[in-house]
Amino acid sequence: MANKDGITWDDRLNPVVVKELRQTVRGRFLPTVLMTFLSVQLIAMVTYFNSGGKLSGSILLSIFMSFSLFVMIMVIPLAVGQRITSERSESNMDLLYISTLDPRKIITGKFMAGFIIILLFFTATLPFISLTFLLRGVDLPSVLVYSLYTLLFSAAALQSIILLAYLPMSRVLRVLLTLCAIVFLFTQYVMVATFFAQASQEGLSGFNIWEGLAAIALILAFIFVLQRVAIAIIQPGSANRAKPVRKTLSMIGLLLPLAFFLGNKSQDIIFPLTAVGLALCLVVAICEREQPNARLRRTIPNNIFKRLISFPFFSGAANGTVWCMVSFAILCLFSLGSGSTVFCFGMAFYSIAYCMSSHFVYRRFLVKRLPKKKVFLLPVILFAFSSFVMALIQSMIMGNADAQFWYLLNPIALDGSLKEEALIVSGIWAVMATAIQLPWLFTNFFNFKPLPLESASPDEATSNVEATNSVEAISTGSEI
Repeated sequence: MANKDGITWDDRLNPVVVKELRQTVRGRFLPTVLMTFLSVQLIAMVTYFNSGGKLSGSILLSIFMSFSLFVMIMVIPLAVGQRITSERSESNMDLLYISTLDPRKIITGKFMAGFIIILLFFTATLPFISLTFLLRGVDLPSVLVYSLYTLLFSAAALQSIILLAYLPMSRVLRVLLTLCAIVFLFTQYVMVATFFAQASQEGLSGFNIWEGLAAIALILAFIFVLQRVAIAIIQPGSANRAKPVRKTLSMIGLLLPLAFFLGNKSQDIIFPLTAVGLALCLVVAICEREQPNARLRRTIPNNIFKRLISFPFFSGAANGTVWCMVSFAILCLFSLGSGSTVFCFGMAFYSIAYCMSSHFVYRRFLVKRLPKKKVFLLPVILFAFSSFVMALIQSMIMGNADAQFWYLLNPIALDGSLKEEALIVSGIWAVMATAIQLPWLFTNFFNFKPLPLESASPDEATSNVEATNSVEAISTGSEI
């Protein structure tokens, strides 16, 4: 039914969802996988009933959930990723990026189309799951909880593959990343299937409602962050890509105090995961642009206080570094008194030391030799040096003697007997590396000023051309 403007309800649908579902239904993949999936479920059910042993609804439920998890966590996400990869080929690049759709609709459309297919396979499993109620050992609350977590883990796997498929990289790296994605999905499948198999035997007797809600919140936050990152990747290179991602992460970080109400077990999961995530953000930050272009400078606030607040949220190496340091400080403050205090402080110190040292080496010696988007290789080399080279030196000098002080430059020392020494060494290193980088940070902050409206410099014209030419910016993998 149309409104006064002649717009019907189907006109409001995301066109990417409509296109993806239409192509999926018309292809051979969906009918083939669906019929195979139903056949395997039916064969497994008949085989179990004819096994001659004692029938148990919990065992039959774990069998059905294992098959559905395999399809929803591995098969469907990989199929969606393969379709995205084929669309990003050189022959189809122009057709993909001349669209007037904004990046948000593209990413959400891909995700919703894949999740609808996941729901299709999940509903196909429901008739088999209903048979388990005829046997003993299965109750309705358990099935509802398992179903909810199955859909959440499937959605997280789907969004992870969508993000990986949109990463700009060469064909060789894409093949290696595909293999890593398969291993990651299979590991996630085995972990979740094992958890469900154990939980189906024990039921919900030991289930903590608050920890369950915290896990749901973490998975939803993980999906939302990955979606924001994917949207930022396909934006033009001249856009402020980092701003929505950092705003989202900051809003999620405001929920960290809620971890104190969940007990030490949840804190020991939330705080370390946050520390590792911030370390990855800092590695990405040092790969960003050094100076904002004219397009970004036009969006810088004139007010000095607003400029101070908005500085960490703009795209740029110095901006991202300040945001990560402030976030690390807040995380370490919240982790005081928990079992993850040493890990959070140590991860902050080592991350700042590695990244600031790497960026200093890049600015002094490698500006003309190493592309900016490959600066992340420097902290990786430092980590490899502190891991393998130091281990080789130890074996050559001391043989098989246990001397953990050789690993004080490596974060693995936080898991040994020299935790305090590792914190001292990493803290001193982080302070020295930050002190060396202070002139660079202050220079970028004082140069963070809006572009005058009356200026019409060649840089502005360049930024306008860059903003319209998003195909080249995305296909070449320009800096964030």
